Amino acid sequence: MWRFVDRRCADPDITREIVAECFTTAWVRYVPKSYPPLAKLLRIARDSVLSRAPQPTIPRPEEDLLYPSAIARDSATAVLNAMKELPDKNRECLQLTLWENLTAAEAGVTLRLTEESVWKRIDRAKATLRETLETSPQPSTPQTDLEFSATDGTSRANAVLSENIQAADPTLIPQSFALDRRAVADLHKITASPTGTLSPVLRWARPRFIVPVVIVALLAGAVGFFRPWAAPTGSERALAIPAMLEIENSTTETTESVTRFIAQLEAAALAEELPRRSAFFESWYIQLGEQSATNTQGAIIPEETEILWSDDLSGTITARAGQAYEPSNSDSLVGGTDIPPQGTALRDENYPAGTIPVLFSTLPPSNADEMRKYLEKNYGITDKNDPIDYMNATQALLGEWTLTPREHAAILKLFASFQNFTLVGEVTDRGGREGVAFRLTSPNHSRYQRLLILGKTSGRIISSETIYIGGSDIGLPAPSVVNYVLWKSPPPSL
Repeated sequence: MWRFVDRRCADPDITREIVAECFTTAWVRYVPKSYPPLAKLLRIARDSVLSRAPQPTIPRPEEDLLYPSAIARDSATAVLNAMKELPDKNRECLQLTLWENLTAAEAGVTLRLTEESVWKRIDRAKATLRETLETSPQPSTPQTDLEFSATDGTSRANAVLSENIQAADPTLIPQSFALDRRAVADLHKITASPTGTLSPVLRWARPRFIVPVVIVALLAGAVGFFRPWAAPTGSERALAIPAMLEIENSTTETTESVTRFIAQLEAAALAEELPRRSAFFESWYIQLGEQSATNTQGAIIPEETEILWSDDLSGTITARAGQAYEPSNSDSLVGGTDIPPQGTALRDENYPAGTIPVLFSTLPPSNADEMRKYLEKNYGITDKNDPIDYMNATQALLGEWTLTPREHAAILKLFASFQNFTLVGEVTDRGGREGVAFRLTSPNHSRYQRLLILGKTSGRIISSETIYIGGSDIGLPAPSVVNYVLWKSPPPSL
């Protein structure tokens, strides 16, 4: 997958983003018997690449080290230049069969073509390439494989051409390579997402350390990737979605409120205090799982997660079931045989040095400009004008670190620089704490809004919520809460 996307994207950050997005999409909606696995993944990746760059490209080789010799480099350059002139789908048929090792039938799945059509396009592409390479000036080298003769016959010429196309593969990613720390963290986030067909029901499952990327995918407008959710049947309980928070609208200006909170945070900062590699939070999010009797409990079942880690990247992650409650009333507690009792161990993992999957391995800065760069680098933010992307990054950061008032002030200054960050009013969050809610919106995430809630007396970030506000036929009423996180004081174990 990485090699496929790497060949088509010049920006490594975009490559990483597309690969993570595609694996997340496949993980959530994958139906094993429907398509050959790789062909289906490449189809999703191809659609994602084309949505960003409508004209597929083949990068030229840029380093002699990619090829065993200068002769091989010249040969590869000639092949790649010739391939650029082919019709897009003809070229892609060659790439998929010779670079990705797909069969013609699998390539057809990726390109939405029949197997017969793929074979015809391959034959046409090879005929065009043979003609182009035979008539174009060749490198001054001893008898190269690019020189075809009439005595070879079409079959021999095609075989030699295929070998040269394979040798010209311009990817910078080797066939087998070790995952770096960030790739491991990406993998952890992807596999933390729920699997199965999509429906608007909740499923109790193993906990998520980092808030799952399925929510990020929804915010990114990836709803189009998903099968429309089926409406629950009459025999199923009502969809379990938390009630909207009641917010008392404020007449105070956003700037005035933010300035007061920043001053409050900076006054509370202690010179010697540093962020701690630990986090303790309660979270809930709508899970996109298969409909069944076990995932329509009609109850909200939050999870409590603790992480404690060291600078050598060793540590522990544990999670327990929170207290289940009725969707319409958080004070109305519920239980039952299909609901895990509060405190049920859901996850208890120990990581030796160098293995804990965190995104933010270095100390968070306390300066607003440095905090912006820190979030961009570690979370992979590409749109620097999108406040929701920075909110997603902040949520991930608070899932790994306990910050001091200085870092909270830096984050608040960052959000205050966005026009679409506005004060809503006073609120009591789902943990019963008094706070002040701010709304974040973005044209890139028009179906969703984020709420950032600051403690009324502390000014710290105490919770966040993701609100679906409509715009898609996904079977959810608008507005609906699809995710919330409550950051709490560390328990005694931390």
